Amino acid sequence: GGGDVAPTYYGQSPVPQLTSTDRLRDNVELTLCRAAAQHKKPLLGICRGAQVLNVAFGGDLIQDVPDPQHHMATKETGDAIHTVRAQHDLMREFYGEEFPVNSAHHQAAGKLGAGLIPLCVSDDGINEGFIHKNGKVIGVQFHPERIGFAHRRPDAVNGEKLFRYFLSLI
Repeated sequence: GGGDVAPTYYGQSPVPQLTSTDRLRDNVELTLCRAAAQHKKPLLGICRGAQVLNVAFGGDLIQDVPDPQHHMATKETGDAIHTVRAQHDLMREFYGEEFPVNSAHHQAAGKLGAGLIPLCVSDDGINEGFIHKNGKVIGVQFHPERIGFAHRRPDAVNGEKLFRYFLSLI
């Protein structure tokens, strides 16, 4: 989690809805992602982490999703829950063709970076996950850590499956 990735890293000007940015953090995280990918290390990015991964691979971001209420958490209700559609066999194997995930973001991957393939897309067309063609880099916009293990929810898929898969890559 954290503030928004500075749009200068993906060739855009900031929109008014942009929240705080931290260029030092962005630079460090982007450098680490690129170095890990160069050394073929497995990477799992969640929410902001997925956004950083996409930018590190040359993609861009949607700075403010068209329907933020559909994707943002609130103090009253917590994470939003919405349906996504699998775009890749990995997600189909874990969760089926359509499945509910949690959501707490106002930004998302736009154009995917080099070698990134969609995993799942929300019902309003927002990319909710991707995997690199090498199978070792995964980014998800939803929060599997908040819907798995001791945090299992009856209204969302089991996020534990994604973590167990990632651990198998190490």
